[in-house]
Amino acid sequence: MAQNIEYNIYARIMAQLENISGTGDYNYRVVPDDIYGEFKMPEEVPKGQDHPVLCVGEFRTSSSLMRRRNDFEIPVSYEIWGYIRDSKDPMGAALKLESDIRIAIAGDEDLNHLVTEMDFETSLGAHEGLGIVLFVVRATANYDTA
Repeated sequence: MAQNIEYNIYARIMAQLENISGTGDYNYRVVPDDIYGEFKMPEEVPKGQDHPVLCVGEFRTSSSLMRRRNDFEIPVSYEIWGYIRDSKDPMGAALKLESDIRIAIAGDEDLNHLVTEMDFETSLGAHEGLGIVLFVVRATANYDTA
């Protein structure tokens, strides 16, 4: 009997944008929230005021969320959306993230290891200071119980 299960996984990330020695480039440092998972981005993200910023990262989830009894693997599809909040803009309205996100399962096809390309339309370079990046991951698991 085929069933469909949806998981809602929340990845909360503390991030800081810093101007690197006045060059106009910005360092994007990410500290993952171990409670919900892990998301990694490149150490350096260029100033994106005039063009989108492409970031490649990893999102790892708890194996208990992705597997059923007897370690049965479930095909999982993901939707990821997010927004960026800055200390200068607590409500996050000006930093709302409109992104084109493509999901690909890693070469080892481990359901807990996804590689995500994120095309950030938001101009990260224009905002400095401590910010919060919140990603909501909706995982839809399709499996056959027969």
